[in-house]
Amino acid sequence: MRQILQYSEGYQKVSRIDTLTVAKMTRFMEREYKISYATVPDREKANIIHDAIIKENAGLNEIIRELFGIDSLPHRVVKWHEAEHDLVLKTIFTKEYKKGDIVGPIQFSDD
Repeated sequence: MRQILQYSEGYQKVSRIDTLTVAKMTRFMEREYKISYATVPDREKANIIHDAIIKENAGLNEIIRELFGIDSLPHRVVKWHEAEHDLVLKTIFTKEYKKGDIVGPIQFSDD
């Protein structure tokens, strides 16, 4: 029974590692990002924000203030070695970003 568990949870999962993604992530994993973010309840609102940013060529703070009346966004530091959602790590640490770049939206679940 242990051999089956080791095979399914160890070998099979490890053998499916995307080496290209791992190479990209190791290139950026020592970086530290100071981010502002907005959490919205559904994909429709996220798309409205995304479209407004593209059409109006404005920053996230301005769009959130206009659409939702929120004065400032929460800030935090994202590091590779700290507990983060896998999608956040994969999105942020597989591409080089400059200060002021807008990333997303990132959908965490179907809910």
